[in-house]
Amino acid sequence: MIIKRFMFEASDCYLVLFYLAFFEQDVVKVRSELISVFHVDTFRRLLLEGVVPYLTQKVKSRRKEAAVALSKKTDDEVVSDETNISTLVENSKKDHYDQFDDYIEMIIQLGYITLFASAYPLAPFVAIIANFIELRLDAFKLTYVTMRPRPMPSSDIGTWKVLIKIIVWMSAITNCFIFCFSSMQMYQYLPEYFTVDKYGEHDLKAGSGIIVIFLLFGIERLLIVLGLLIDLFVPDMPEAIVKKKKKR
Repeated sequence: MIIKRFMFEASDCYLVLFYLAFFEQDVVKVRSELISVFHVDTFRRLLLEGVVPYLTQKVKSRRKEAAVALSKKTDDEVVSDETNISTLVENSKKDHYDQFDDYIEMIIQLGYITLFASAYPLAPFVAIIANFIELRLDAFKLTYVTMRPRPMPSSDIGTWKVLIKIIVWMSAITNCFIFCFSSMQMYQYLPEYFTVDKYGEHDLKAGSGIIVIFLLFGIERLLIVLGLLIDLFVPDMPEAIVKKKKKR
């Protein structure tokens, strides 16, 4: 279910970006599309998950206060269930907190900021600010709008962790391709392997394709080896936490 949903969401979000980056090889169009899609998706999440629940909760609380005030004013002996409801019963009527949507949104956001980092380096900073705001909005939603999820023991996040690793490893390939072909970034460092026409479009010089391809896959392999070394030598859990878990 997770894989199917991710494939659907990823194809909907990334398909145009992959086409612009790898077929048209136009980093300007990739950046423009990424900025619009990424920012619209970020503000949509903040609006639907924060502002709308906040306003809804405010309207409900005011209605409840008005009903309580009216019942006290009229001195009714029988108070309606809605105004005299206990906290536990009221919480049981709240909507269930859907963790699945939060996970899929975070994974899609990770794809935006890693797969196309060369096209829009500012995306991680926007994501940090947006995630900090969403963290507070989720805290409000868990406190006042939805039921608190039942805690369940788990060793890790399961399939989501696999998807994160796939995106991270793929980003080494996509960013190297953007660096070498879709943008002028490699041309700025190694202009002797490229030609530029009167329209500003760059292309490979005759006989330099093998060298550029070698550099492309060399950088990509270097990034993968670096990632493997980090994964091998940097522990997933700090030693201090491991010691505390052993003491329990």
